[in-house]
Amino acid sequence: MDSRNLFAVCLLAVAVATASADDPNVDPILSGKPISQWLKDLHSDDKAVHDTADAALGKAGKQLVPALCRVIRHSDKEVRILAIEMIGVIGEDAKETIPELVKSLSDPKPRVRGAAANTLGSFGTLAKDHVPALLKQLSSEPTDAIGARVGIVRGLGQIGEDASAAVDPLIELFEKAPPFKTKDAEAIPNLRAAAAEALGLIGPPAAKAVPILNKGVADTRRAIEVRIKCAEALGRLGELAKDGVPGLVAALKEKDDDLKESAAEALGLIGPSAKVAVGPLADLLIDGNPEVRASAAEALGGIGPEAATAVPALIKALRDKEQQVRISAAVSLGEIGKEPGKAVPALVELLNDSSGDVRSSALDAIAEFGVGAKSVIDAVKALRTDPDSNIRDQVESVLSKIGGS
Repeated sequence: MDSRNLFAVCLLAVAVATASADDPNVDPILSGKPISQWLKDLHSDDKAVHDTADAALGKAGKQLVPALCRVIRHSDKEVRILAIEMIGVIGEDAKETIPELVKSLSDPKPRVRGAAANTLGSFGTLAKDHVPALLKQLSSEPTDAIGARVGIVRGLGQIGEDASAAVDPLIELFEKAPPFKTKDAEAIPNLRAAAAEALGLIGPPAAKAVPILNKGVADTRRAIEVRIKCAEALGRLGELAKDGVPGLVAALKEKDDDLKESAAEALGLIGPSAKVAVGPLADLLIDGNPEVRASAAEALGGIGPEAATAVPALIKALRDKEQQVRISAAVSLGEIGKEPGKAVPALVELLNDSSGDVRSSALDAIAEFGVGAKSVIDAVKALRTDPDSNIRDQVESVLSKIGGS
């Protein structure tokens, strides 16, 4: 072949390669199979098929990113969504896909737009410059595209404090969700729940949302998942949500276990300003649901020394049949740090617990009392021969704190 023909062939090869790279239907091959098929296999109900896909995609890891940038423009919307979700799984190593995700905010399919927004937000502060684009898309979505809005709202929440510009739109969305058109009975509650969650994730800049979140917790007409997300959001706002304490305390007395658990956790995160909740939380230490009991015990520790009146109830909880309740009660006694004459001997009893996690938690709690736990030095030393090597290592640190070495 002469040089002119060779040159022509090379040009043709380059042209074909360029055309293929620009074609959104091009589906790169990975280990002999199109990536789109691997993505579908990953969601198969057949465990063997799923595991094989998981292994293939996992092995490719971040090397898969350039191919996903192409697959995200696939003609099949389901494949586009799967590719977008895979980008979220890869995480920060896939940050080069951010421009493609931004483009996908204008995809003709609402589910794709929602998925793109959600994954974009998962990059956190790396996506902060695209908050205006997310807000613009949120306001321009058709009234029946609730799913897309949910994805956008979740994306904004994941960006965190850098999405402070979203606070007012999210508050408005929470309050005015009903006008949106949908035949899905769960769509509006899902949107409200997402808005409440996002406000909590944005954090301090969303402090102005405390009044509506407080109303959301208390409003028995609202779907339970919305009330739970409002409670969780108040907890994430911590001390800034102290005005929400009355509503959270009232929620502790309701029937729904998930709501009680979320309210308890929120009160613990609010801290000392939630001291009026000490009595109601102590009452929950005998609740029929062990997860509620554990959350109540943990919350009392979060309130700290202001929860001293709950020490007797927490000491009783150290004998709870559920391991997690015993752990939470022990940790909280240490965080409260009051009445060592009663709390420390009770914690010593846990040093013989069959669970290593419980014994470890009891040791940590004893250490919190410092020299106030000096009387139990010998009991702590006895754990130098504990079968758990981690506990044996922990013993010396505890002894140094209570004056035993």
